[in-house]
Amino acid sequence: MELAQYEKTLQLRVRVLSISEKWMGLEHPDTAWALSNLSLIYKALAQYDNALPLQFRALSIFGKVLGLEHPDTASAMGNLESLYFAMGQYDNALPLAIKALAVREKVQGLGHSDTASAMGNLGSLYSAMGQYDKGLPLTVKALAIKEKVLGPEHPDTALTLANLALMYSNLTQHNKALPLQVRALAIWENALGPDHPSTAKLKVELATEILWQGNPESAFALMKSAINTLQVQRQLVSRIGSSELKSYSDSLSSWYQALADALIEQGRLSEGQQVLDMLKEDEQFEFIRRASDADPRGSRIGYTGTEQVWLKRYREIADQLGKLGAEERELEKQAKLGLTPEQKQRQQAIAADLKVAQSAFQSYLGEMREGLAQKGQARKVEVEEISDQAMRESQSLIKGLGDDVALLQYYVTDKRVGMLLTTPGIQLARNSAIDSKELNRKIGEFRRLLQDPKSNPVAAAQDLYRILVAPVEKDLKDAKIKTVMLSLDGALRYLPFGALHDGKQYLISQWNLPMYTSVTKNRLRDAVSPQWQAAGLGVTKAWPEFKPLAGVKAEMGAIVKTAAGGFMPGEVYLDEAFTAKRLMDVGQRKFPLMHVASHFRFSPGTEVNSFLLLGDGERLTLGDIRTQNYRFDNVDLLTLSACDTGLGGGRDEQGKEIEGFGVIAQQQGAKAILATLWPVADQSTATLMADMYRRRQSGSLTKIEALRQSQLALMLRTKYAHPYYWAPFILMGNWK
Repeated sequence: MELAQYEKTLQLRVRVLSISEKWMGLEHPDTAWALSNLSLIYKALAQYDNALPLQFRALSIFGKVLGLEHPDTASAMGNLESLYFAMGQYDNALPLAIKALAVREKVQGLGHSDTASAMGNLGSLYSAMGQYDKGLPLTVKALAIKEKVLGPEHPDTALTLANLALMYSNLTQHNKALPLQVRALAIWENALGPDHPSTAKLKVELATEILWQGNPESAFALMKSAINTLQVQRQLVSRIGSSELKSYSDSLSSWYQALADALIEQGRLSEGQQVLDMLKEDEQFEFIRRASDADPRGSRIGYTGTEQVWLKRYREIADQLGKLGAEERELEKQAKLGLTPEQKQRQQAIAADLKVAQSAFQSYLGEMREGLAQKGQARKVEVEEISDQAMRESQSLIKGLGDDVALLQYYVTDKRVGMLLTTPGIQLARNSAIDSKELNRKIGEFRRLLQDPKSNPVAAAQDLYRILVAPVEKDLKDAKIKTVMLSLDGALRYLPFGALHDGKQYLISQWNLPMYTSVTKNRLRDAVSPQWQAAGLGVTKAWPEFKPLAGVKAEMGAIVKTAAGGFMPGEVYLDEAFTAKRLMDVGQRKFPLMHVASHFRFSPGTEVNSFLLLGDGERLTLGDIRTQNYRFDNVDLLTLSACDTGLGGGRDEQGKEIEGFGVIAQQQGAKAILATLWPVADQSTATLMADMYRRRQSGSLTKIEALRQSQLALMLRTKYAHPYYWAPFILMGNWK
């Protein structure tokens, strides 16, 4: 089913289930089918927590009403097995797959297409478990049955072709895998169309196979086409809801990373960076849920001139397949009511044309591989020209910020961390081999140590330094870099890079480390005010779930000129005076510094889960800030000095919420955001903030340099030497 229809279909399936439960009863087979069909939609959206209980209920009803050896019960077993397969729970899937096949063989016979599907499912499961000696013969047999019963061009036959090809590929039998994948893709281009996510997935698998055979050029063309399809699909899924969008996007992010990884391995760094930017922009959009007219999924990865020529031909052939396939399916529907002699003649002609078109499609893919591979030096020059152009754009941004500025972009895959470094003079790639789960474990353990002032985090800091910084350390020093803008991926966003240790000193001693978000890169060159006036807003009292912030009053008094002291002109609003209306008011007045000393709860999820605690006890969500006309157009720096960020609230949370707030605030006009990665200590924070603002107010330092110097000064105080006190502060956006 097309994802474009999921919004309507999901609503329809929910309604069908409700009607069936009401009129047919909770344990009727029709209700079971309604449950199963709704579960399949949730599965396609990777909403497994919603899909699983529905499929369980369906299987229970079929088993109770129809018996364990009924074809419908076998279907429910197969659906539940495929759901466990998608979730990677192979041990739960295996007994269901074995039982489903046994029922099919007994009730429907070995020559039935449903039996072949059950056989193929079990074969794929065995192969996923590494048991190819069991999986391969089952899949080969399943393919033979489907080709005989359904025909060699049926979509179900194509699915088995693709599964068999994947097995051969995993067994490094690439000469067997490639022709099967090409056949499957031709069939799906016909049956599903070029813009279907299943077609895109098969393009990625085919491209991966072509990469294995040493032909990256045609692989990249196919991969780019697939990624651009996914960009469209994400837009479609976004219409359903934020949770559906998140789960679907998370299930596909590895495809973006695979293309970026492959491009970077081939030295096509700027194209790899573009793919990573598309992924990062999508992540940020998922979190902040901006208006649809600002949806960055409108971005598309560009094609080189040669790729455009080949993909134009690809599209022409694929479109022809699609038109013929659509006409064939309409005639098949009409055949149930009877065809005229002319229609029968046309049906025969279409069948013949489809064979020719599919043969041409397969030949074309071979020609494309050979043609792109044979471009030789001319192709190399073409790619370099495009890469140079994109790299010049990146480096132009960097140069506009200073000759001692670099962008260091990280991306995390299952088996390694990649680093893409752009300086005014070079762009290069480095990497560290590490399992992503092991990396996340190290980050989690490091954060635990950092939040305990009595711990010794140096060994863990050195370990992460070797993984994340050592590969680019010499490059940064050779380029005489002083400011390293960090673009982070996954759980790296929870990591205070300044607290990493090279064996001699913390990283904060070497470089300024602002956070970079490509969505708001154009704000980096905005002019800033040489002198600041401050609006201070804070909470001192305790509220449900939040402890009092006893040091806030003194913190404000040390910064803003009042009767108690302070050095910066401005106004202070504490507790009941700090309301939503007051925040909106001061945000629109000319206060280059807005210092907010309150709890800010960053919670994984969407913008409605994260909120600022106001002085009157109300909670202002990120969604409120975005939609209720909160503007910060005159704000050079918006500081949240008592933020409370948790390390996730679910297994799939990867720090998107941290950058999400920075993006929202910048979109609402703020040039930069200063926040923290964990709840901070009142007294040390007040000391650091006042010191930072004094240094910046002197007029000779940028915001990020003032922050770094204040962190170093705090570190030199014996009682604040532990990174717990000085490391959690992160500056996002315009760091000038």
